[in-house]
Amino acid sequence: MTIHIPTSLFDGISKWLRSSGWIDNYDEILEAYFASYVSGFGDGGLDELEVLLGTTWYTVLEDMAFNDFLTSDFDGNTAINLYLKKQGWKEKPLIKAYFKAMQESNVSIHRVSNIQPGKSFDAEDMLFGRAIQTVQAETVTHHMSEGEYYITRVMNVRGHTIAAGGFLPTEADMVDEANEAIDALTQKIAEEIEAKIESGAVPIEKLKKELPADLRAEPIPAFAFMATLPHFSMIIATRWIERYLEAQELV
Repeated sequence: MTIHIPTSLFDGISKWLRSSGWIDNYDEILEAYFASYVSGFGDGGLDELEVLLGTTWYTVLEDMAFNDFLTSDFDGNTAINLYLKKQGWKEKPLIKAYFKAMQESNVSIHRVSNIQPGKSFDAEDMLFGRAIQTVQAETVTHHMSEGEYYITRVMNVRGHTIAAGGFLPTEADMVDEANEAIDALTQKIAEEIEAKIESGAVPIEKLKKELPADLRAEPIPAFAFMATLPHFSMIIATRWIERYLEAQELV
């Protein structure tokens, strides 16, 4: 049985974002997403980048940025958590379940197989080694081929595995590039955490309490990895932009 997510999914939270002031943070994330590329395109900024990428890919990236914003930590909380606390009573159970699934998921690179046009495909997570999942999808499956790689956010909503925020096609060697970038950022964060612990700014016991019980044996690398998670999609997407522009001979 297929799950149907309403097109009005983001209406409530978008209205709340504008009235609460959180939309300013979204603008910051979108700017950061493209910052290193926008700077090389003169005064055109994001408008010029949209022309270079084309509306389709620009929109997918913008959707990914919006999902990142909803799940990113700002002052110890996320837009989703705050919205559900303050306005969750207004939302239907399915929408609340969708938002909670977003909060617990992240973007990755997936290799697709067992494509069932109009129905589903199997996704093998190439960055986190998770078990292969059968993802419900309709339109995109008509354009997929066995063994292709896609950047997307796979998540489970009420027992249904779906993808959120669109799909970016990529190549196998992107996996190595993404892993190298992620490892570098994780190491940088680990060093910063270790320095704070040594200075007494962050007690080690407090750090352990913020981790799941099974990760407390090695708190610094575990916490550093978890702190890196919200940046995965930005790391991957900015590299995708660069590759796309290089392939089109636009840089």
